[in-house]
Amino acid sequence: MTKEPEELPEPASDRQAFRQYGELLEGTMSEEAFADFQDKLSTDAEFRRGYLQFVNLDSALPDELERLAWLESDDPQSKVDRGHSIKGPARLIAKWSNWVPLLAAAIACVSLSLHFMPAPRRYDPSISMIQSTEILPVPIKFASITQSIDADWHQAWYGQLLPWSNATDALASGPLWLSKGLLEITFDHGATFIVEGPTKLELLDSQHIRVESGQLCIHALEDSQAVSIRTLSDQIVDLQGEAGIRVGPNSGLEVHLFSGKAEMRSLAIDAGKATLEQKLEAGSAGRVVSYLGQRRFERFDAQEDGFVFQIGSQVIVDPASNRTETLNHFGSEDIAVYSTEPDRQMKLESRPGSLYGRIEPQTKLPQIGISFPQTIDLQTFRFLRLSMVRTHSDETSFAFTPGDKNVDTAVAKAVFLPTPRSFSYQELSAEIPFVDGQSERGFSRGKLTVANQVGNLPRSFQIDYLMVDRYPTIGIAEFDADNYYGKLHSRSIKQATISDGIFRGTSADDDPYLLSYQFQIDADKYNAIEVRMKATAKANFAKIYWGKKGNALGEDKHVVLPKFADDKFHTYLINMTGATDWNDTINYLRLDPCRAAEQSFEIDYIRALSIPDSDYDEIDRNRRHPTLTTRKVTQSTL
Repeated sequence: MTKEPEELPEPASDRQAFRQYGELLEGTMSEEAFADFQDKLSTDAEFRRGYLQFVNLDSALPDELERLAWLESDDPQSKVDRGHSIKGPARLIAKWSNWVPLLAAAIACVSLSLHFMPAPRRYDPSISMIQSTEILPVPIKFASITQSIDADWHQAWYGQLLPWSNATDALASGPLWLSKGLLEITFDHGATFIVEGPTKLELLDSQHIRVESGQLCIHALEDSQAVSIRTLSDQIVDLQGEAGIRVGPNSGLEVHLFSGKAEMRSLAIDAGKATLEQKLEAGSAGRVVSYLGQRRFERFDAQEDGFVFQIGSQVIVDPASNRTETLNHFGSEDIAVYSTEPDRQMKLESRPGSLYGRIEPQTKLPQIGISFPQTIDLQTFRFLRLSMVRTHSDETSFAFTPGDKNVDTAVAKAVFLPTPRSFSYQELSAEIPFVDGQSERGFSRGKLTVANQVGNLPRSFQIDYLMVDRYPTIGIAEFDADNYYGKLHSRSIKQATISDGIFRGTSADDDPYLLSYQFQIDADKYNAIEVRMKATAKANFAKIYWGKKGNALGEDKHVVLPKFADDKFHTYLINMTGATDWNDTINYLRLDPCRAAEQSFEIDYIRALSIPDSDYDEIDRNRRHPTLTTRKVTQSTL
């Protein structure tokens, strides 16, 4: 028995919608009307389907007119040498002036058909989707090519299969061929697909993909929208998590679920037969097989071998455990929370996001007593960072004092070496020595010695933050002092403010960024970048670029950060080991927080870290399924 066509909802029948379709194709639509049109396309599925049907019918009219002209032509040579089919919008057929009445009648038929005829089946699994050349994708971009390695790929665009060099990296509905290499496709809602050639697939919309044959690995965030994969034989898997997918011309759909959850379905082809359904748990795999005319579900253990999980730099989202603890933001308006020694030799003043101080002349060992918001284990946190403005080049130190012990009996004392005096914030760093066998492991207070001794003139200073780290760390941008940008340059960001330790802004166009310059990051030592940020649901993905003096930023030196649609802060830890040109000294780091206009975002910090390679596995294992090991591929070439 033949399978009944799968009916879609009736196309949009509103006359205003029909008029808008025509205005867009004729090029007469105003900017305001076009903005309204785009909004309807992105939010109204019925409007979108009606438009797709309209442009397909409109595109077919010129061919039909040419065919009729050819049939009625008295010139026999024209019947031999038919040139080529006229493609494109109806406005291109003006030269067929003799056929205006027929065109008007055809348009009237189109209008009536859109109102009254049943919607044709959009996808017919009995016909190979890739063979179709009459494809006009709805002009709504919902995904992008974000990474590639030796990729030879084509996409359908207005009835033609274009090579990647002529195609946009922003993708809409339509077929896509990958004959060889690897492609990373990132959807605007955050899901990522690693496609391995040869693969033939079709992007249906932002949540649905149809695969004819090939292999891909899917990273669909467990707290975002589910992603649905469908084969030509109507086998479907809906999943949230991480999975490997194989589709063969004869073997059907095979799913390996590594984390999250998935549900497989095999739709009944013949009437009277039930749909076969089966749920998968993390660590399991399954496929539907046919035996003696009967379908059954076959389950086995998930196998990671053979799947590519990552292209380019490894990005760990919301990694387990903290790598940094803040001992003090120095933003309290209550000066009484700080003690000073010697008494009455130092005056403190609270300033937005910082602490200002003035030391009287001839003061020896001016100290500030500080309490921590939590107990610190110095066996875990071995490195200290202090950001301050100091108008002297003397030594500064910090001593950890357990309980009520004073600085003379401090267990650990970190010394910040003298630097040239500066009237802007400098981040000082030091390793914290620790005495083996010390029984007192928790520290909740300490004392900062601003200078060893003050001379005949008073000295001033201003402190931004004091932090401890698990690994050697550079605070590229901590945003701790209110409205202090430091070595940052911004572009296309409006309503930008820094307060409460957060940078907030709104994109003025689709290419906003923050550029950190005049840094000297030893890339051979600092092999990781960490960013904590959030953005609105329509902000698309973020990117990080890097470069050196004399070596411009480029698409060959970037990494894409997946986007979350929950408007919550997320932490991204990026393993830069093996990344293109991440070596010697890095001078520039650029963060593009989103790729869309009028989107708000917030950034907590941007840091560079030195993490041993052996620690990445533990950090990643704590975040994802314990059995999952990431196979990393470098040399991204997009």
